[in-house]
Amino acid sequence: MEERREVELLWAREKYRVMYHSQQHYDRLREALKSDAGITEVRGLIEDAVAVPPDQRINDECIRPYMGILQKEVYSCRARPLRKYETGI
Repeated sequence: MEERREVELLWAREKYRVMYHSQQHYDRLREALKSDAGITEVRGLIEDAVAVPPDQRINDECIRPYMGILQKEVYSCRARPLRKYETGI
């Protein structure tokens, strides 16, 4: 059970990095995770993926989710001082 949690945390941390390098490795890793792959196997697949040179088209797709998050954060940071001013706080 503890190993499965470690695998899931590793995948959560590395999935966009894997996608950045290779969509095929990303798909292969997802299939391995569905079949309860161990931490050693997942780390090996991640290392294989990172060894592949990145593809710019894939990079654009990989970065898009982060751009939405960053835009929300920037808006939130800018809106906070305005809300304080508007409410008199």
